[in-house]
Amino acid sequence: MQAAQDNNEGQTVTLTSQCLCKAHTFTASVPASSLPIDASCCHCTSCRHSTGAMHSMDIDWPGPTDDIYKSDLRRFDFTSKVKILFCGTCGTPMFFECRYEGPDGPVATGVFSGTLANTAHPNLIHITDHIFVGDTVDGGASMWLRHPNADGTPAKRWTAGKGTSPELPADWSSSAPPSSPPQGPIEVPIWCKCRGVNFVLRPDFSSLPKDAALPFFVDPESKKLLTSFDACDSCRLAFGADIVNWTFALLQHIHFADSPSSDPETKKFPQTAAELKKAVSAAPPGEDRDPRLGTLALYESSPGAQRYFCGRCSASVFYGCDSRQDMVDVAVGVLEGPGGGAARAEEVLAWSYGGKMTWRQDVVGGWREGLVQAVEGEAEEFRVGRGLPVNFRRKIKEANERKG
Repeated sequence: MQAAQDNNEGQTVTLTSQCLCKAHTFTASVPASSLPIDASCCHCTSCRHSTGAMHSMDIDWPGPTDDIYKSDLRRFDFTSKVKILFCGTCGTPMFFECRYEGPDGPVATGVFSGTLANTAHPNLIHITDHIFVGDTVDGGASMWLRHPNADGTPAKRWTAGKGTSPELPADWSSSAPPSSPPQGPIEVPIWCKCRGVNFVLRPDFSSLPKDAALPFFVDPESKKLLTSFDACDSCRLAFGADIVNWTFALLQHIHFADSPSSDPETKKFPQTAAELKKAVSAAPPGEDRDPRLGTLALYESSPGAQRYFCGRCSASVFYGCDSRQDMVDVAVGVLEGPGGGAARAEEVLAWSYGGKMTWRQDVVGGWREGLVQAVEGEAEEFRVGRGLPVNFRRKIKEANERKG
């Protein structure tokens, strides 16, 4: 260890925080000898619904802050003492502005870890704690982040605040999910922190003929919706989160929250990706835009790809693309699990625990590679420990890989 510290003496590591559209870039340098930097994950309901991710993770920003606070980043009042600073163009949440001692007190600035470049330093960040895990009901993403660090050290999990609430045991909570979705119509609320986005997902495949093909993301036995682990650079920047979880839905199954599901006179939620893009891109409410779309905003991250987020609190909500007109990806963090609000909503979601993450090639060679490997391994251990079957899509993928 002493030799490693000697080798780092005098060296610095540059941290770069950047939004998805690259309109905002901030840098800071830290001594290599000071690494790793401590990070904390927050699993509270507000963090999930203001990012779209299963949790937020931040570190103290080690550089100057004048350029941050002089920038045109939008501000959202996360609480009376904390603001989120995010890009108004692409929605990337970049910083927390914390004034715990009042408006005239000192300012603490935290940077969302998902905005940090994937620096080729395997020991950049050390996750020390998971806070407000109690909000998840079921443990949420903390179940596969119990040993997330390169050196194998565990991260403590707290019911609420660090050191001010009960510490959770290593196996909390790992109860088996319901064997089948709830009886009767299923409604899964979709909402952001500020409630400017307020929809409902009603996945119903009962009307399909018995021999009809189900969408690729529907488990043929349970009819639950596939839920993925995604490590792609664009998604992590959009969410400000290092690993993103998506589920998938037919647009015909998404409704405005205040619209009855069976009223033929009620104008429906846009039914195609093209209709959704046109509707969200329309003029503000009072002109051509449906006011029920609320604060839903749109950023085209590449030709034919649409990322939808809340323009007021930054939450990522949907991903749409021109090549899949009948469906969207839905950010799991903005869902409210039916029957108790559990973060993983396992009554309706078929999680792809274990296996290889999609777009994991984006993390190779950088500090996130170790994090992704740790999550892949722990998610598989979590699945096996609960006696859950291998996810249906993983079976197909691994069978195809064996065939070559």
